Amino acid sequence: MKTIVRNLARQMHHVPQFENPITTVDLLLGKLRILRLKGDIRALKFSDSYFARFQPIESNVGGWLVVPQSMSAEAIIEREMKLNQLRTDPSLNDP
Repeated sequence: MKTIVRNLARQMHHVPQFENPITTVDLLLGKLRILRLKGDIRALKFSDSYFARFQPIESNVGGWLVVPQSMSAEAIIEREMKLNQLRTDPSLNDP
């Protein structure tokens, strides 16, 4: 059963909105995202419990986060606003 599910999850699909083929898992996660954005409570609860498994485990061991540059909050907001103007919703069909 695991082999069948694994093969189905890795199966590639050609979707007109995307340049390259994507896996079944990516299609399902995209649909889950759309449902969450529409306010579907079941999708929200499922995704929260699913993604909680991949969150880092809290520990007393410290570490470092290396970032390319430091930016003020205003600069980050300005950059994201500019990037948002270029982004499109992948669930929308191009005419």
